[in-house]
Amino acid sequence: MGRGARPGHQRRHDDEGLRPGPLGVRGPRGRRWHPPHLRRRPGRHRGDRLHRHPRDPHRLRPDGLAARVEAPASPRHLRHAVRVRRRGDGLGPARCQEGAAQPERTRLRHDPRRPTYSQEVHVGHYPQWDNGGEAWCSPTSTSMVVAYWGAGPTASETAWVDPPVDAQVDFTARHVFDYTYDGAGNWPFNTAYAATRADLRGFVTRLRSLTEAEAFIAAGIPLVVSVSFKKGELTGAGYGTNGHLMVVVGFTPSGDVVCNDPASHLVASDDQVRVVYDREQFENVWVPHSGGIVYVIRPADRPLPPAPAHEPNW
Repeated sequence: MGRGARPGHQRRHDDEGLRPGPLGVRGPRGRRWHPPHLRRRPGRHRGDRLHRHPRDPHRLRPDGLAARVEAPASPRHLRHAVRVRRRGDGLGPARCQEGAAQPERTRLRHDPRRPTYSQEVHVGHYPQWDNGGEAWCSPTSTSMVVAYWGAGPTASETAWVDPPVDAQVDFTARHVFDYTYDGAGNWPFNTAYAATRADLRGFVTRLRSLTEAEAFIAAGIPLVVSVSFKKGELTGAGYGTNGHLMVVVGFTPSGDVVCNDPASHLVASDDQVRVVYDREQFENVWVPHSGGIVYVIRPADRPLPPAPAHEPNW
């Protein structure tokens, strides 16, 4: 869950993580731009920071990784897509296909290889990394998607975690922690971490609607989404938040949204993570509040769905 709201906010990363530096991302009209969850709020936020690439002002360079921030030509729609791969894999916009078809509603079924993780299970764990589990909505969501693709850390990689309950969540929080932002919720850092696991690729973009999200689900790609809402605005959540991330894993036949919500109704149980949210309510707490932000994490050989022909955003 995002900074400033129970059960999560987001803060820093350790010696094995990424090393941030100053970021100067500007929109189409030259105005400085920060993702909404990183904009300054009194006593809560710091700006996001990464190194500029010496030869390309739109290319950012966290240590050991390369990222490109892309701004579309249209000044009316500020949708920065951050695509992150390991250095040497090459950068550039993904190839977009014309003529996106209307997807069939598809539900990703739960099985032991696609686990659900609750951030509430990790409350009090490793507070040096963003105050522990109550703030780990982003790394918990990222770890669920990485595990979905079978690319989670091994037992030897997580041997240091104590207590060893869903140890991959603690492992992810450690590796996405941004010392400058002082949080574990830096969007590009989460997708950058995912790109270090097996042959995964990750990027951040904005979707316009759940119809676009359905295209990813139909392609077998779950999405991490950024939402915010007051208590009662999202029926069944059981909490309110200034900023939170969860995983969209499917849709019901009627179009409601099947999610893995790491807040788990504020109950410390992985069994409480899977939830179905009303479609209209969910779209209203996602698109207007974060601009439709998603993490897209997938194996290199998993094709993206065809992008919208009129104005591609992935």
